[in-house]
Amino acid sequence: MVPASLLDTFVPAFPGIPGGVELLVILLIMIVVFGIPFVLLLGAVFLGWNVLGSRRERVEELEERVAELERELERERSEGREGGERD
Repeated sequence: MVPASLLDTFVPAFPGIPGGVELLVILLIMIVVFGIPFVLLLGAVFLGWNVLGSRRERVEELEERVAELERELERERSEGREGGERD
């Protein structure tokens, strides 16, 4: 038989359930591996939508300005026809 003092020094073949510190380490690793990339991805998507949204607004502003200039040009052309040709 094995003496009782040696039974206390043996390491079991299968480890037990992780304790508090081990669970904290596992949680920290999961946050680093999954959480940080997920937050960065969401941030990139949010910023991308903001940039695209501002571009759409800018395009709408420019389209309105072009329409205004076309109306002004048409008004000047019609005034030129009524007042006669100028060369």
